[in-house]
Amino acid sequence: MTIMKAVGATDTRVSLREVKEETYRALRAAGYPWGEAQAAGRLVAQAELLWGTGVAMAVADAGRWFASRRGLRMTTGSSGVRITDYRRSSDAIVGNHAVAVALGRPGTSVRVRGDGGGMEVATAVWDLQTAGAPMVWGRVRDGAIRGYSVDDEGNLYSHDTIAEEIAGPALGRREWFLLQAPLPGGRLLMATEHRQQCGVTAARHGLVVDPDMWTKLMRRSRKFLVAE
Repeated sequence: MTIMKAVGATDTRVSLREVKEETYRALRAAGYPWGEAQAAGRLVAQAELLWGTGVAMAVADAGRWFASRRGLRMTTGSSGVRITDYRRSSDAIVGNHAVAVALGRPGTSVRVRGDGGGMEVATAVWDLQTAGAPMVWGRVRDGAIRGYSVDDEGNLYSHDTIAEEIAGPALGRREWFLLQAPLPGGRLLMATEHRQQCGVTAARHGLVVDPDMWTKLMRRSRKFLVAE
């Protein structure tokens, strides 16, 4: 499912390092804490490498209003841990928090109120995953709980149906869940070996990114530069 782009005269080619650094600067300029911005840089680079979606996520996050004054709220209840993201940030930011909480509380369902829960959450799993820590996540779509899983070897799968007992009680339509647990079956989207090979190729040849999106990201990242 890797997006392959033909190189043309108007294409923009950048390195993974540039994607990480420009994302970090753009988010810092928007008011995000350095830890969130640094982690998001890594995840955005992976999402851009594998699906071509990372830079667009970074541009959207860097354009959130009041990012410095709105953070994540985490509460614990009978249904598990609930995260509310008042900034409506992408999976590169809120997904990183959700995965960290799930890894720290095996068997506890993490509920995230927001529009995320896409396959890009896998970048946070790969970034934080310890050996033997499979993860499953998803949300209600078209009347069924659908989503993704990463097994203990790092392979990414999609699932057209996830049982309610896995998701936990009463999953709302405006939230998604994440749980450290195995989920057999599904359709293979990204094998670990293929993902690693994509990284090797990008290290040698760089990434082809959307020139308009890259220009927007660069414009936002420049605001973080400090004159010498």
